[in-house]
Amino acid sequence: MITFVFGNFKMKNPDFGKSRKLAIVGAGYLQLPLVKKAISMGVETYCFAFEQGAVCKDYCTQFFPISITEKD
Repeated sequence: MITFVFGNFKMKNPDFGKSRKLAIVGAGYLQLPLVKKAISMGVETYCFAFEQGAVCKDYCTQFFPISITEKD
C-alpha cells in the first residue's frame, strides 16, 4: 500500500499508480524540483505556463504555453 502525505492529509489508495499524471501550473525554477521528482517516480508531468522563463519546458512530459492575460 502506498501512503501519500499532502500537508496534514494522508491518502491511502491501493489502486493508485495505474495511470499517474500530474498537471502543474507554472514551469519556473520553483517547479523544477517537483517536475524532476515526479519524473523519477514515473509520473507523467504536464506543465501549463508562459513560455518565457519556463525552465521546466525541457524536463516535463508535455508543455503547454498559455497566457491568462491575452485573448485569442
